[in-house]
Amino acid sequence: MEKQSYLTIWGDTVDLKELLIGLFLGAVLGYSSFSGSLWYFKSFHPGIAKGLLAGYALLFGIVGCLVAGVIAAKFFKSKRIFLEDDSSIDKQSVLLDLNLNLKQESKYLKSVPPDVIEEMRELHVYELFIEPDAKESNV
Repeated sequence: MEKQSYLTIWGDTVDLKELLIGLFLGAVLGYSSFSGSLWYFKSFHPGIAKGLLAGYALLFGIVGCLVAGVIAAKFFKSKRIFLEDDSSIDKQSVLLDLNLNLKQESKYLKSVPPDVIEEMRELHVYELFIEPDAKESNV
């Protein structure tokens, strides 16, 4: 099995080989689109002003770079997988650090719409904000 070398660029981790292939693809498609469109406009539309001709060619070069980006994104899938795991967080200590008054939070929860309560239950945080003696009456 081949060892992959990763780099961190602009806060993202990338495979060096795939990065180089993507850069090469972008350079080739971008330059060929630029020079091809420049040749086309010079050959078939000789009346176009020189500045406008370069602007059109540059536009096609940029489109070539975008096409290269789409191709690279299609062939090189993401290597990262994000997994959510909140078991390592001690939620009670977080509440203590925030200096929350659980009696006050319990009172606030009585005026919260039912859809918010449902979402809090899905996120498993509803039980944290009710007092232990109030849990039986709100469940």
